Amino acid sequence: MKGKSIDFSKGYTYLMQFADGNRIDIHLSKDNS
Repeated sequence: MKGKSIDFSKGYTYLMQFADGNRIDIHLSKDNS
């Protein structure tokens, strides 16, 4: 499994590519109040 983390101004998006070809996109919002 390889993963790529991208930093956005409104949160983080984590893209996981599995060996079987399935892809999971996870978006985590930042809480910097």
